[in-house]
Amino acid sequence: MISGYNNGGEPIRNLALVVGKSITMQGFIVGRIAPKYEEEFYATFPPKVANGEIKYKEHVFNGLEKTGEAVIAVLKGENTGKAVIHVADE
Repeated sequence: MISGYNNGGEPIRNLALVVGKSITMQGFIVGRIAPKYEEEFYATFPPKVANGEIKYKEHVFNGLEKTGEAVIAVLKGENTGKAVIHVADE
């Protein structure tokens, strides 16, 4: 599970109890809720980014040879903002 990425891949403890006791465990996948909010998001968010009301950060890795470094940085949580691998100007 994703929660194990940053702690050395340690699995969730007592997961068998969730199954054995019929406990409901629910997360969310953005793709499942996107259709409900997509129209509102695109009407609201891009204009706010364009006028500077919302700012974002990118962690740019220059060159295709930096791909491995970028993936490791993301998995370790060392990147700030969106990780981008810049491979060409066009």
